[in-house]
Amino acid sequence: MRPPSEILKFNISLRSMNILLFRRWLEMERILEELKKVEDEAERIRREASERADEIIRLARQGAEEIILDAEKEAKREVDKLMRKFEESMEKRRENALRECMAEIEKLKRKAKKREKKAIELVFKALIGEGHT
Repeated sequence: MRPPSEILKFNISLRSMNILLFRRWLEMERILEELKKVEDEAERIRREASERADEIIRLARQGAEEIILDAEKEAKREVDKLMRKFEESMEKRRENALRECMAEIEKLKRKAKKREKKAIELVFKALIGEGHT
């Protein structure tokens, strides 16, 4: 039979690991929610750009055909420019968030591996009867 102190230490170690993993999971959930907000903002910006382009086109149609053609071209360039800037910005944010998540995952894996070894040693010692002093 394992000594109660060894079992308690093992249980505390497991609970600490579970708490740490839960906190990291919550942090990753927060990051994913932030990414969702960013995507929603991207959609809003895209809609605004589209609405602006539509407004430019509507005003241009009140004038001559040449003005209409110029306005459509300018509107498309503006939309393309805004979308390129936004896509670049979103890609950088996504890459940074992904890099942070991957670094945190690696950190958690290393911690879990270290704790796993200690836990196995603790269980092994308890099973073979070491540590009874």
